[in-house]
Amino acid sequence: MCFSATVSFATGTLLSLIGLLSLRACRTRKELPLALVPVFFAIQQFSEGVVWKGFDWALDRHIYFVTHQVSVYIFLFFALTVWPVWIPFSIWCLEKSTSRKNILLSILIIGILVSMYQLGLLIYYGATASIVSGHINYGLTRPQAFEMAGMLLYLMAVAIPFLITSVRYMYTFGLLVFLSVIINQFLFERAVFGSVWCFFAALLSFFVYFMLVKGRKPHKKTKN
Repeated sequence: MCFSATVSFATGTLLSLIGLLSLRACRTRKELPLALVPVFFAIQQFSEGVVWKGFDWALDRHIYFVTHQVSVYIFLFFALTVWPVWIPFSIWCLEKSTSRKNILLSILIIGILVSMYQLGLLIYYGATASIVSGHINYGLTRPQAFEMAGMLLYLMAVAIPFLITSVRYMYTFGLLVFLSVIINQFLFERAVFGSVWCFFAALLSFFVYFMLVKGRKPHKKTKN
């Protein structure tokens, strides 16, 4: 979470509860990947809370490395490598249409490639974190030639599947994701895009529980 350690830990706690409820709402293995989304976001938010606290512990080099730097990598691991794969995979598991499933599989492959590319950058260049305008800016070196293409492919992997699938309520979920990106672009600086957008995405994960509970209910038939 990008505003403070307190809010990060609070968001992580709420997401943990939603995650437990989502896991309990699962009735098939196909629903499990989607139900794990709030759990993963909870881990990500807790890690960012520790990143915030790490700025206060920077005077102790050992504590700084263990608590702050490791937490930076945990946050970025989820943000850069997990979500481009996990989101299309979780939707692919739920999709019943063969044609749509094939399209989702293609997007999943793109997500895997994006994930591997960004993991390589994370390992090779390393990462840092700093406070910019009251938010956390994660410093990650990217080749300039591939920066825009990488961002477009990333957004394709994490947003387009919601608009392609026939799974009930997913289209609404996808529109909320796009809305969060637009709000982020207009209200926050680009340097803190990753942290701010991940906060909005974490809030959207509350929608997962709603889909697991409501999505399986059949549509009401209208009377002739």
